[in-house]
Amino acid sequence: YAVSLVISIALGFTPTLHSDIAAIGIITLLTLIYTFEGGLTAVIWTDVVQMAIYMAGTAIGLATILHLIPGGWSTLHATASAAGKFHIWNFSLSPAQPYTIFAGLIGGAFLTTASHGTDQLMVQRLLAAKNQVESRLALLSSGVFVFMQFSFFLLVGAGLFVLYHGAKFTTTSDRIFPTFIVTRMPHGISGLLIAAILAAAMSNLSAALNSLSSTSVIDFYAQMFPGSSDKSRVWISRWLTIVWGVVLFGLAILSRGGGRVVEVGLAIASVAYGGLLGVFLLGTLTKRATEDGAIIGMICGLAMNLVIWQGARFGIPVPEIAFTWYVPIGSILTFVIGYGVSLMQQRPTGSQAPVRVMKTQG
Repeated sequence: YAVSLVISIALGFTPTLHSDIAAIGIITLLTLIYTFEGGLTAVIWTDVVQMAIYMAGTAIGLATILHLIPGGWSTLHATASAAGKFHIWNFSLSPAQPYTIFAGLIGGAFLTTASHGTDQLMVQRLLAAKNQVESRLALLSSGVFVFMQFSFFLLVGAGLFVLYHGAKFTTTSDRIFPTFIVTRMPHGISGLLIAAILAAAMSNLSAALNSLSSTSVIDFYAQMFPGSSDKSRVWISRWLTIVWGVVLFGLAILSRGGGRVVEVGLAIASVAYGGLLGVFLLGTLTKRATEDGAIIGMICGLAMNLVIWQGARFGIPVPEIAFTWYVPIGSILTFVIGYGVSLMQQRPTGSQAPVRVMKTQG
């Protein structure tokens, strides 16, 4: 959905349901083609090229914004600082505030552990490295690039705030940067920036499609049909890539109007990451966890996060909790309930069904 905003603005679509569906369909189809044909190899090498375009395009965008602001960096820094855009340290203890030092250290640690340690999206890349040393190097290096990426876009956001300071907008904040690219920049540079944003979105989408297809085949199809040939598994994985593409297409449509796309995306991921990390910790930190205990714990952790996230919409009285706390709450609840249920089963040691941590899941 995030990248459909760029597509619709670049093509001159009026912001409507039909135009959003068309834009989402375009990006889904383009990504399906090379993911379907190339698999993990295409995903990884395309990521490399896309990252280069993505970072270069963002740097050019920031330089252009600085050029358009009278006084350049000094004006940007003075105006943005006065508006609190460079305020970093927030020591509030309120769980309703998403960007506090405690939410960053605690919630961020849980979120990163889940996304980089248990999510097939990231783990499949680490397993594709030649050895463990290269895998560790890739994981640590990604932190450097993520820091650069966030720094660039935070500066771009501050620059757009200064450039359009006092202007009245009839569109959402998510459409301001794409609109700036299309209307205020030379065509060659705007094309590069649009390509950069498309690159980031297609990189994430292709990785998701490949991960969902791979997990579906290995953890479900191969378990139900252990005698199936490699040829049949490849054929099934390609069809599942299309199926998951349709599912993600539908989810993108449902995401319309849910708020700022970055926070909506992180909230959705955090709801699921809590249970995922909790089960992973059960399988790695304990020896008494059973399969039933892990399943019950994961269901409880997922249900709790869903209630915290959307409970107020259905009249459920829940305290306001920021999405940055979803992963700690879900994983701790999953671990505690899962371990407690496992102990209450009181099975003989030899008859326990231990939690299996699949190799593809880290």
